[in-house]
Amino acid sequence: MRQVGVLCAAALVALQENVAKLEGDHKKAKVLAEGLNKIKGLKVDVTSVETNIVSSLVMEAQAVGQ
Repeated sequence: MRQVGVLCAAALVALQENVAKLEGDHKKAKVLAEGLNKIKGLKVDVTSVETNIVSSLVMEAQAVGQ
């Protein structure tokens, strides 16, 4: 339990220093999702990207229309 102070300190710094960066990260994730969606063989639901997490679906070659 002695190391809990180190973990708390890291969490405190993350909250104090990085929360302001989240808005920019969310915008970049939306741009990334839009760009990935233009690539043949990838499918991204751009409307579902609200945070800095982007999920994509890789289509099979048959579904892409080789």
